[in-house]
Amino acid sequence: MTAETALINSRFDEAAAFLKLGEQGAGKRLSSIIPALAPTCLSGEELSAFFPRDPSVSPGCSSDTSEVAVGKAGTHPAHPFAEKMQRDAGASHFTAGKLAPCAKSASNLEAGACNPKVQVEAIEGGALQKLLVVLATEQSLTAKKKVLFALSSLLRHFPYAQQQFLKLGGLQVLRSLVQEKGMEVLAVRVVTLLYDLVTEKMFAEEEAELMRETSPEKLQQYRQVHLLPGLQEQGWCEITAHLLALPEHDAREKVLQTLGALLATCRDRYRQDPQLNRTLVTLQAEYQALAALELQDGEVEGYFWELLGSINSLLKELR
Repeated sequence: MTAETALINSRFDEAAAFLKLGEQGAGKRLSSIIPALAPTCLSGEELSAFFPRDPSVSPGCSSDTSEVAVGKAGTHPAHPFAEKMQRDAGASHFTAGKLAPCAKSASNLEAGACNPKVQVEAIEGGALQKLLVVLATEQSLTAKKKVLFALSSLLRHFPYAQQQFLKLGGLQVLRSLVQEKGMEVLAVRVVTLLYDLVTEKMFAEEEAELMRETSPEKLQQYRQVHLLPGLQEQGWCEITAHLLALPEHDAREKVLQTLGALLATCRDRYRQDPQLNRTLVTLQAEYQALAALELQDGEVEGYFWELLGSINSLLKELR
């Protein structure tokens, strides 16, 4: 590690802790502390859509662009949430931009996912609010897929961003998204994100308790993320349970994982949901048959056997 890199990392650690603890200091912007380093969580196309600057098409991308509406006159109708965000943050922060389609977008995002320096820069620049506005307004499925990916990259392993996400009504935005007609394909991605955030906080707290290696500041930040109460209040116990009716095995697997992660919080609501019990019993019979076929093929404890085990565990817990 060079001396310059060590200095950058040191200054980033100070700035990140400074930001995550919610403190303010002498009007100093994080952008003046942390240099812009690649790779990023957001590609050029996504950044051009969410930051108040002239949009431009990134090299290698198609010149065909789709408008990202954020409540500006002449664009798609604004969701009430988006209008409130505009009033709170100021219209200049919500200049309409172009979301340039690019075949490499997803890979660019994946390559830079959860880069802590970029996460801090993005939060400081107001990216979280702008991502939520796009999800809350009428956009194409392709645009919302990209934005949801960017949101996931911003939130994971960044408890301060998770706090702000909850304060800004992020769970309400995601709830509207999964219930929006034509956006069903995003429901599993949303549930997977929520599962990751729930288990991430759980593991951080367990690690602090057992290993005592988690820093006090980091643990304090996670304890300020009141995700489970928010999920219960916003009706995610019921929303997640009803998603178990999806036909794809992979979707069911992710929903079952999330139902298990939410069990301690949602147990009473699960028990009061007759549709959930019927769905579980139906799936139990289906996966018993599929697991038996796996066994006939010589596959012991295969994929369907694991899904059957998750279903049996849930049914046992809800008796």
